[in-house]
Amino acid sequence: MVKLLKKIKLLVPVLVILLTLGNSYKSLAKGYEGIAPQIIKALLVNLRLSTDVRFGAVTSHQKLGTLSIFDLIVRTDFGKISFEEVTFSRPSNRQNNDMFVDGQIEVSGFHYEISSRHLPFEFVAMSREAGFAKFTGDAVIQFAYHLGNSTLDYTLNFTLNGGGDLTVSNSISDIYVGTSLVDFISKGPGSLSGNSLHAKLKSFTFSFFDKGLVNKAIQFQSKQTERNPSQIRREIPVLLSKQAKQATQKLPSKEKIFRFIDKGEAEVRKFSLNPKNLTLSIIPDSPIPFEDIEGFIEGGDFDLLNLQFHANRKVLPIATKQFKRAIDSKGKDAVKLAMMYLQGIGTPQNFSKAARLLKNTKTLKDPEALFSLSQVFFNGTGIEKDLKRSYELALFAGARGHFTAGNLLTKIEAELTAREITHLQNQAASEWDKSEETHFLKRNKTAALGGDLSAMRILAKAYLRGSKLTRNYKLAYVWSSLGAAAGDPISRSIRDRILSVSGKSGVLEARDIVAAQDLAEELWKRNLERTK
Repeated sequence: MVKLLKKIKLLVPVLVILLTLGNSYKSLAKGYEGIAPQIIKALLVNLRLSTDVRFGAVTSHQKLGTLSIFDLIVRTDFGKISFEEVTFSRPSNRQNNDMFVDGQIEVSGFHYEISSRHLPFEFVAMSREAGFAKFTGDAVIQFAYHLGNSTLDYTLNFTLNGGGDLTVSNSISDIYVGTSLVDFISKGPGSLSGNSLHAKLKSFTFSFFDKGLVNKAIQFQSKQTERNPSQIRREIPVLLSKQAKQATQKLPSKEKIFRFIDKGEAEVRKFSLNPKNLTLSIIPDSPIPFEDIEGFIEGGDFDLLNLQFHANRKVLPIATKQFKRAIDSKGKDAVKLAMMYLQGIGTPQNFSKAARLLKNTKTLKDPEALFSLSQVFFNGTGIEKDLKRSYELALFAGARGHFTAGNLLTKIEAELTAREITHLQNQAASEWDKSEETHFLKRNKTAALGGDLSAMRILAKAYLRGSKLTRNYKLAYVWSSLGAAAGDPISRSIRDRILSVSGKSGVLEARDIVAAQDLAEELWKRNLERTK
């Protein structure tokens, strides 16, 4: 178990690099097919996966947004691996932001020929007998990487022809690669060792769906030992259980671990007698640092990990189970349930149901929910389009920390009048001032009124961007005007930028500019009187 989790940890740097490559395909797709083979070859060599890499061709399709590699051959010490086609695509970018990357990697015509020189004889012999000295398959890796909060979600589906299907779903947060910039430049991706990686595990599920592989392996073992296949099926669970107990014999929590192993033995027996599916899952209530997982396992804290190992059960995706829990909570977590409806995770998308669950937005504080609902009202998909409602929700999403809310606010503003924008902004600012989330505003406002130049600039930027505060062009002008008067060139730049887009069709009408200037002058005079 511990060894498996360590292997999972080592996969993360590889996946991060694949994400980077997948995100780079847009540049490559604009005429750089010539350098793509060299980049990928260097990547594979640095990762020490191969000794020889060859390509047939690299092509791109700009309209479909794909980059495809054909006839890729990788020779390694443990065998020859080849791919008919590997396609990188980015089918969506829901957040419409470079900080967020999602897409998929499709692998078709995967071939693996076992190397008999560098692998154990028993493994090679068994593989040949079972018909897997050369095996083929197809795979799809779907991923979503959020650079802002450093989370990675991916699903790997691998179909092994004649053997079975392998599915791995993983969700990781707080990813940090602790390697120095010098090491990364001099040693390349190879410097991203498992020891240098720090991350938290949100969830992990590994499932194997048998399609004949187990029977072939048992038949081979039967011939080798001249024993009945049914006898081998009965012996496998006992043997595995015995080995697991021997490996954990010296641990202080061996009694708790032995109880878990006994349960696992029963599940393996079910699977060996009637092979269907075998699943291992870890879905803790809160993310757990990778480096702590081994300790939890050795301590027998399986409930804390929510570690499950079972066979021949109906396997539901993690999201579906979470949706069921949200439904069963009877409205205790309406926001989580609404988000599942909005995103179509664990249930088919249903915007009207989500809107009904989130109708009381006065008490809604989740920035992701506010942002997603704002998008629904802006697009008018599934519910009636409402630009003012959309703008109001996006204002509070930005104030509560959604980093792409500013982009959405700008889109909505293109369809509103300057007067409507000002009214909605002033209304939101008034509500925000009365809320319990004004620590940022109070702290910086007190400092700014005391003459702190950086606080003036911080307030101007926050109001202009709509981040940590509800966007408000009038107040952004006020604080940037004060900062400019105190000699700050950045504040002056913000002030002039607001003025340049104001006027008849701009973000502020003439009367709003006059009011903002009057307020700035009043605050300036008040500050001068304090300093006398």
